[in-house]
Amino acid sequence: MGSPRRYKPGDFFPSNHLPPPHAPAAWSAPELPPAAVAAGYSIQTSPEKVPSNGGGSVNVHPLPLPPGAVAAARNDSPFMAGCWQKGKLIGSGTFGNVYVATNRHTGALCAMKEVNVIPDDPKSAECIRQLEQEVKLLSQLKHRNIVQYYGSEIIDDRFYIYLEYVYPGSINKYVREHCGAITESIVRNFTLHILRGLAYLHSKKTIHRDIKGANLLVDATGVVKLADFGMAKHLSGTGAVNSLKGSPHWMAPEVVQGTMNKEMGYDLSVDIWSLGCTIIEMFTGRHPWDGFEGPQAMFQVLLKSPEIPEALSPEGRDFLQCCFRRNPSDRPTASQLLDHPFIRGSHDPAAHPFSCLRQPVSPFFFFFFFFFFFFFFFFPFLFLVLFFQEVTAHSARDGRPKADPPAKGKLQNGFSLRTPFSNNI
Repeated sequence: MGSPRRYKPGDFFPSNHLPPPHAPAAWSAPELPPAAVAAGYSIQTSPEKVPSNGGGSVNVHPLPLPPGAVAAARNDSPFMAGCWQKGKLIGSGTFGNVYVATNRHTGALCAMKEVNVIPDDPKSAECIRQLEQEVKLLSQLKHRNIVQYYGSEIIDDRFYIYLEYVYPGSINKYVREHCGAITESIVRNFTLHILRGLAYLHSKKTIHRDIKGANLLVDATGVVKLADFGMAKHLSGTGAVNSLKGSPHWMAPEVVQGTMNKEMGYDLSVDIWSLGCTIIEMFTGRHPWDGFEGPQAMFQVLLKSPEIPEALSPEGRDFLQCCFRRNPSDRPTASQLLDHPFIRGSHDPAAHPFSCLRQPVSPFFFFFFFFFFFFFFFFPFLFLVLFFQEVTAHSARDGRPKADPPAKGKLQNGFSLRTPFSNNI
């Protein structure tokens, strides 16, 4: 199931619904508060010039040293451009491709996002501005459920962003490969991790605006990480957010309404609506409004909420009803949803990845254990012991000399055996 493309306001609405020319640019970088850079990473907003092999120079945002490297080595030599070797293609996004990259010195892996920089091209400039926004935002986020930013650089006519490599990949891919086998228990666990990431992101007054399966990465232990922050927006409090950003099939109704009515804006609650759509995507293998094109899906969301799967448990249906409340102010926050019964019934696999082996043992296990033990081990062993005892006793009797038979009419002890009928014998 491919991920629908994202749209801009001009794709669906006439020019009288678009923001006026003096409105803030939709692609401007967010006004983020200063934050301490994550420990162990060397991030800088202005690139430095580093000589390249071709004799020119490249703009470089230094990458972190590989894990285990000596910290003093940071000051000994500058970052070496091109130390990451591009590998296989693992994904294609709105503004470029994503590859697995290998460090030429340590063998470490990362996800490398590559975008072509085309001079004097408005779309390319818009793309770079959005990537710079993503870099600025990700460099200030540090959470277990958010993909980690390593660094970025510009080499020749390409812009590279280096991110944490999460394998096997997106939830979208996971659902495709496990269609029909993804259980509600797995959905609960994935939702737990998404909510933790959203709670942290919302605490920073930042909206993701594009929560969906393709932008959520799951690793081998079942931990989900939020990714692709190209649509994210920091709420500075200077005005309402009403730009049309996101994917139509996961889009909240107020996002569409805000495009048509500039007095209406939206806030963090749009991510909660998108989370509900993602749960349907995970549980059914199809996103809401499947079969509708982008504009048709946006029209549908203005009229009604997505259909809730009947196969979900009562807690799951109630959780989705909370996510799909039409009034954004009535929707619970990500932190509040962490206390919902649908989430409390899940478990975190990170503490014990194989926790299913740690569950209390059923009494029936002991019953069947002793039954099979006695039937297949104890009783055959007891039978063999008794059998060998009998064979040994029989052999001992056969080895003794046989005694003479007693005389007729007498017992072996010499007593006479006389009966009234003895003469007739």
